[in-house]
Amino acid sequence: MSWLLRQKVTILTVAWTLILSVLTVLKVAPDGLNADILLNSVMSLQNVTLYYWGQNRLLNVLPLAVTLVKNPDLNLAVALALTSACFYGLLYLLSRVAAMLVGAKDERELSFRVFVATASLFVWVFTSHTISEIVIGHIEYSLAFLLLVIASLQLARWRGSGSDWRRLILPGAAIFLAIGLNPSTAIPAFCIAMFTALYKKKVSSSELALLAASGVAFIAWNYISRQFGKRLYYAFRLEVWQSGLQSVAANLWNQFDVPVLLLLVAAGSAARIGYVISSTTRDEKLQPLVSYVTRVVVLCSIGWVLLFSCSKWVETNNFAWRYFTYVLFAVMFLCALYLARHMNQWTAGRARALTGVGALASVVLLGSNVTRLHFDDYNVFQRIDALSEPGDRLYAGDYWVVWPSVLRDMRKGHESYGLAYRGEANKVAARKCALRLIKENGRATVYCLNDTVQSCLSQVDFVAGPLFALDSTHHGDGVTVIHVAESAPFLDVQGADFLNLPAEGGVDGGGTR
Repeated sequence: MSWLLRQKVTILTVAWTLILSVLTVLKVAPDGLNADILLNSVMSLQNVTLYYWGQNRLLNVLPLAVTLVKNPDLNLAVALALTSACFYGLLYLLSRVAAMLVGAKDERELSFRVFVATASLFVWVFTSHTISEIVIGHIEYSLAFLLLVIASLQLARWRGSGSDWRRLILPGAAIFLAIGLNPSTAIPAFCIAMFTALYKKKVSSSELALLAASGVAFIAWNYISRQFGKRLYYAFRLEVWQSGLQSVAANLWNQFDVPVLLLLVAAGSAARIGYVISSTTRDEKLQPLVSYVTRVVVLCSIGWVLLFSCSKWVETNNFAWRYFTYVLFAVMFLCALYLARHMNQWTAGRARALTGVGALASVVLLGSNVTRLHFDDYNVFQRIDALSEPGDRLYAGDYWVVWPSVLRDMRKGHESYGLAYRGEANKVAARKCALRLIKENGRATVYCLNDTVQSCLSQVDFVAGPLFALDSTHHGDGVTVIHVAESAPFLDVQGADFLNLPAEGGVDGGGTR
């Protein structure tokens, strides 16, 4: 019992992280799941490759982590919960760093309180779509940054002793995995090392180790990625910088729930004015550090926006805001830092009250309207149920419909494969399935979804071919059923059908060709 009391804050932190993770998934997944997210489970259950299918820059860490979970429903649930937990774990670590920077009297307790308050701000200030994308949509941001923070904290405690080299193994591995998961993580790693050295006015072994590990990891993964594809992710065009910057600024602004944001800014400003008027003490020793960290975070965020606003890869993806997720992480860290700074000065009663209000606010928002608990009720699966029934088959056509259809069929106990974009990563299994269906039924069925027959047949040949089309039948809006075989059928036509065959000859008066 005494041990439980001593670990009270740790237990509360873990419990709150799990509660937030599950509630957020239940809140945003029914409307937020899409082919990109579901493909993680498809890869996990069918073929875990080194990189996310169709790319050579994002390590398949999530599919690998859940690959032992063979039940499709459970696999998807675990993948979503794990992705969500990575984000909230990152949010806690950012709160922990904030508590360290302000010199907390009780670091663990302040970290927990700041974590609760920051999480509450996150779920209230951002739109549901943004929360979905950050929390369950892109583990390559939250997990990569989480690993970087862990490595940085570990290296900060390293003193460079020769006999202490084993302490470099964990942070080195974390950085290597983080940069493999998301190569752009090398930029914040470099910033942390450089600005830490500038603040201390010397380059210590910790900063050198962080720089060396990041540099080696970036070079190594860049070499490895070239063995799996020739896509160029590091090209920039200065001529698109101005238009790109405008698009990025607008896209980032649209991720906030503006009325709530303005209300909280007004409340925060009023509280700040009241604090300045009423406060009689100042922690002058910590003030320079907090101010320095703030300037560094703002400077690095501006630099990130300026750099990637002229990226050709970001331009190709319409300057999507997700490429600036690290900037949003920086905003959350600054919120945690200033919450920690003020809460560190509060009485225990006042701090507990705000923690309770923050926890209640998060539960109220995330727990509201959580009624769709079964995957069959989720929008992404209801949309495809309107197109086709589950079965053992192949799917071609629209990427955003094909992969949900594949996972839906797998969830219902059928063997199903996608031939759409990214399907080439699973060519062997897809062709094997097609040949099995042909052997059993004399033909394999391909559902062509939201696309032309010609386009779908091109996908069939590219992924599972060569196969030959027998016939195609229109089955309603957006659905055409195509039957394929391993070889061309024997030509057997009679009567009028024979006379209608295209030919360069003619027909005489007696009807003879």
